[in-house]
Amino acid sequence: MNNIRLVWSIRTECGPNRVKNEDSVFPIKSGSGNPPFKAAVCDGLGGHVKGDVASKIAVSNMQGSSSDLVETIAAANSEILEYQENNKESIGMGTTMTAVTIDQNGLMGIGHVGDTRCYVLSDRKLIQLTQDHNVPGFQNILEKALGSSEKLEIEYQDFQLKNGDVVLLCSDGLYNEFSDEYLKKKLQERISTLLDDEKIDAERLEMEVVLMADKMDITEETVRLAAHLKFFMEAIHSEEHAGRRLNFLTQEINRELNTIGSKANDSGIAHEVVKAKEMLEQIREQVQNIE
Repeated sequence: MNNIRLVWSIRTECGPNRVKNEDSVFPIKSGSGNPPFKAAVCDGLGGHVKGDVASKIAVSNMQGSSSDLVETIAAANSEILEYQENNKESIGMGTTMTAVTIDQNGLMGIGHVGDTRCYVLSDRKLIQLTQDHNVPGFQNILEKALGSSEKLEIEYQDFQLKNGDVVLLCSDGLYNEFSDEYLKKKLQERISTLLDDEKIDAERLEMEVVLMADKMDITEETVRLAAHLKFFMEAIHSEEHAGRRLNFLTQEINRELNTIGSKANDSGIAHEVVKAKEMLEQIREQVQNIE
């Protein structure tokens, strides 16, 4: 497979039987792009303390640069156990985790613990790639989950994708409500709508990609941000009164950071923007004391 283009769609919501949504997903927004690509769905254990916290901890480990899913899931498990050690009220928290990576050749790696699932719709066949880790005879009791043991057996496999394949990651909140046949039908209907019965209008597709790329392009914002930071440093070292100028520049820097965060459909950039804004707020407080 050459020139692979991926399109992903994200949706998560609280089911009718829960007060809060304990699912967490990665990435956090829908989008498109080229490999390498990573995604995950984690379902915090319902009825247990801080299941939502456990699932958030798990997906946060997907933000690293490692493509080794066994290593990533093991690290998430260790972090959840450490959280329990430091927060006694959270003992018993846990989460499932099903994660995938896709490389430039379309090879998908799947790491899995629990009863979240990975399906592939290929050649009009819906294939469940993962196995549910439930106690035999007890559908709602997990045999293993992140946060339950230091020695966690992690299921891993590779699957070679083909052009047109669709990957579905989901929690039991979806597959317990709908049959595989229904899921297959809905996925095929969506594909038909997007691809016009598998006949792709190359010109339209190219236009859509260009428009999306333009919306996500943060080149201008980063150039302006660099200029504002340069002027900020110059103002700090100036012998003239710089209070008003510094205050103005912090506002401009904040504006560029907000735009970058909203345009860049990338969790890594979003994380850096949050950190930068926290630092900027500390700087702004100090600037208020400068004449």
